[in-house]
This record gives sequence, C-alpha cells and structure tokens, in this order.
Amino acid sequence: MASRKHAFRFSAADRVQDSRSCSEPFTQMRILPSVALSDLSRRGSRISSRVPPVNPWRSSTAISHDYVSSLKSVPTSSKRGTRILTKMERPTFKMAGSELNELPNTVFKMENLENLVLSPDENSCLHSKLQYLPKEVGNLLNLRQLVLDTNELEEIPNQLADLKHLDTLTLSNNHLAALPEGFSKLTKLHSLHLANNRFTAIPVGVCHLENLTFLDLSDNAIQVIPEEICLLADKLSTLILYINDLEELPDCICDLQTLTTLWLGKNRLRRLPRRFGELENLDWGEYPSDTNINDNPLTTPPLEVCRKGAVAIRNFFSKNDRTAD
Repeated sequence: MASRKHAFRFSAADRVQDSRSCSEPFTQMRILPSVALSDLSRRGSRISSRVPPVNPWRSSTAISHDYVSSLKSVPTSSKRGTRILTKMERPTFKMAGSELNELPNTVFKMENLENLVLSPDENSCLHSKLQYLPKEVGNLLNLRQLVLDTNELEEIPNQLADLKHLDTLTLSNNHLAALPEGFSKLTKLHSLHLANNRFTAIPVGVCHLENLTFLDLSDNAIQVIPEEICLLADKLSTLILYINDLEELPDCICDLQTLTTLWLGKNRLRRLPRRFGELENLDWGEYPSDTNINDNPLTTPPLEVCRKGAVAIRNFFSKNDRTAD
C-alpha cells in the first residue's frame, strides 16, 4: 500500500480551510469535507454541531469577573492563539499556536466548559501541535464538543470515556490506531471524525454508539468492517470510508438503511453485497460523486451500474438471479 501520510495535510473529509491568520478571532469550526462539500451541504447531511460564529474575547485576560466565576478557572496567559468564546450557556475555549506546546493545566479546571478546541488552524501555526492529551480532560464533565484535529496524538487517555455529554468529537489528522477503553460509553456522541489516522479496522467501540449519525474514517488503512456495524442501523446517516484498503463489505452493512451518504471511493472493492440495493436512501443516483464508489476494481456490479445508485444495483442482482434460474 502506498503511503498516504504527510507531515501535514487537510484530509479529503476533514474541514474547510479558513483564510485568517492565527492572530485573528476564531469564528468558524472547520470540520467537514472539501471534496463535494457543496453537495453535502445541499443535501442537508448532518455535518457537525459547531457553535455559530460569535464575537470572541481577544484574550483570556479580558474575561469579565462573572464569566470567570462561571468557568471556575481559566488560563491567565494572553499569548497568541488563545481564545475564549461565549454564547449564552455554551462557553467555548480555543487554543492554537505556541500554547499547544505547553498546555496549561488550568484548561481542565473549567468545570462548565462545553466546547474545547485544541487545534492549529492555519499554516502559520502548524509548527505548534499537541503532543499528548492530559488525562485531566476527564474533568470536563459538561463538555459537548471536543476538537483535537491536526495534532501529533498517538493515543487518547481512557478518561475521555468520562465525558458522558460529548456529542461531537474531532480527532482527524493525528496518528491514532486505536480508541481508548470505554469509548462505547459515549452514548450521546452523534458526530465522530477520525479521518487521516492509522486505523486498520473500524473500532468495535464505535459500533456501540447508539446515537451516532455521522462517522468519518476516510484516509486510513481500513481493511475490516466488523459485523457490529449493524448496531448503528437506527440513526447513522453518513459513513465516510473514502481512501482505505477495503476489499469487501460485510453483508450487514446493508442493514444501515438510514444511510443517505456513503463514500467508498478509492478502495479495493471488487464486488458489493447482494443486498446492497436495499440501501434505498443512498444519494448516489441523485448526487453522483467520485467519492461515492469510483476508483474501485468493481466487477459485480460493474462500476457504471454502481454509479447509478441503489435501484440500479438492486436491478442488476435481480436480473442475474433470474438468469441463473
């Protein structure tokens, strides 16, 4: 397999590049695909639950006394890259730039924090990345959104599983090959971003996230989809497996009938499961895209049939069955 890893890159299914410099206010979370992004937006796919743009404080030293009290504790540094954003009861803290090299412990004492962003967001900041995530992250029991993409993380502490209110987790562009013990306890998680890491299989723990609607595992080295994937059948609407090493799909993937978006492009698939046509909500026919199924050595059905969507695939297998009879 040709190496896909680079010193840095925005993966095919990760986030929209922002044009501001590191010193300017953070007003937009960048979470989803640059490839066919307009298509996903038009289709209404649930991409993330990002906090709407707000007017941020320029540094943590500018926070009012009342707000400091509500957070219990905040960093006192005003170095470039630190931002506190406020919106009603959804306090958000963002840190980028050199402070990622020496993350202050006070970050993990913000007891009421709901959104935490620790990610370099501009080319000028990319020399400063988070090397590890302290176990104290488990103290942020009210956290709902955690963004840790584009760092140098090789593992995530088990204490992450204590964040029972977490609904969005972004870990794309790191060096992860596994998820922490107890990950399946994050039952409120609905959006999980794991693009451009080192996974060789979809972690079984992910399959137990009963409220998951969005899963991005693009640009890994995935060869195996576990049978437990069917446990996501009730709510999963977007599954991105673009750029992996899949040679076959388990039949149980056909149980994910809530899927509207499924990206299987740039794998090694030669055939699709016979029941694949049951995925009637797939948008392949309505919104054709190279990311859907292109760049696979498909023979059953042929690629030109697959591009037309679930109905064409179902008709192909039905015709073959009649011929066999």
